[in-house]
Amino acid sequence: MPGGGAEIFHWDVRRKICPEKANQETWLAVHDTAHRLGLKTNCTMLYGHIEKPEHRVHHMVALREQQDKSGGFQTFIALAFHPEENNLGRKLNRQWTTGVDDIKTLAISRLMLDNIPNIKAYWVMLTAPLAQVALNFGANDMDGTIIE
Repeated sequence: MPGGGAEIFHWDVRRKICPEKANQETWLAVHDTAHRLGLKTNCTMLYGHIEKPEHRVHHMVALREQQDKSGGFQTFIALAFHPEENNLGRKLNRQWTTGVDDIKTLAISRLMLDNIPNIKAYWVMLTAPLAQVALNFGANDMDGTIIE
């Protein structure tokens, strides 16, 4: 079961970027049910759009608490927002996240989510060279098989 759609749980952000998606409670309840049924899932966080550092921390705390409760997350994937070719990116006139922000996000994720066994560097969002660097800053897995 994939873990996408988490975006940022904090309602102040979520209502602006994805109000049509399940809220934090529903998203976590779905994964809690899957975990109780013996299914492992992934969890994600989309960052680099309108959220602030405290929104990222809120998100990771919610994932950590869910993992303490159910133990079913196998991987956390931090997804850097790509502002090109989407309405939110055009509206915000945002730039891409910096490599430093990406590495810090992964390192903090490893510290905060030490109860989730795998922190994935998703090279499609980070670039392959930065994902390789991320393996020395908290990530222990790399992924990104796509076809353009």
